[in-house]
Amino acid sequence: MSLLAEIRNEFAIRAVMRKVNSLIHESTDRERFVTAFYGVLDHKNHVLIFSNAGHNPPILMRRDGRLEYLLDGGVALGCSRTRPTRSGRSRSGPATCC
Repeated sequence: MSLLAEIRNEFAIRAVMRKVNSLIHESTDRERFVTAFYGVLDHKNHVLIFSNAGHNPPILMRRDGRLEYLLDGGVALGCSRTRPTRSGRSRSGPATCC
């Protein structure tokens, strides 16, 4: 199954990040890596599910102006063949910016 098909059909963030890590690890020099943030916003339930791979923590701005740093994450993509993947979850609420 292609990566795009997996993203469209599964939305399993950890699975997508594992696959991207594997592709980057197999196709780049060892001294290269990629930082990334990948999230899926569920508008109906106001939930943001995300994974951060070595990138600066994204900031979620609440409707009332409060800022929330999305700290859940792991190492950059491509650093190792088996990258530990973690995902986070935040209740976004209406009119929240990321």
